[in-house]
Amino acid sequence: MTIAQQIVNLVNKQNRLHKKLTAESVLEHADQYYYITVGNKLIGCVKVVDVTWYLCELRHLSVIPEYQHQRIGKHLVTKAIETGKKHHKYVIQLTVREDNLSAILLFKKTGFKQTVNFVNRNNHKLMVMERSL
Repeated sequence: MTIAQQIVNLVNKQNRLHKKLTAESVLEHADQYYYITVGNKLIGCVKVVDVTWYLCELRHLSVIPEYQHQRIGKHLVTKAIETGKKHHKYVIQLTVREDNLSAILLFKKTGFKQTVNFVNRNNHKLMVMERSL
């Protein structure tokens, strides 16, 4: 199975996305994805998107269950922060479900602060977090 398909499977399984990822969409934006593998197996990924001249967004941080709580997520968040700095951004932002407490703790430990809470069209309670770069 290709890395693109593994990213699709992992992200779609772990995130409650309104629009599911496809291998085509991952390949179309391949330069925005960072991932970690063990052998040919994907164990974690993150997407970093330029939003404006000063802002980038961290999206779809995902780590397979057997590798969670082993600093894989922290490594990927750090990579996203470094990418934002490399692209001369000033702020990195993300959206996370309010019930995803382990992710919220990770983001807080890496310098993100809560800025706003809202309920999306699927009735999920979400939180926007950001940090300066």
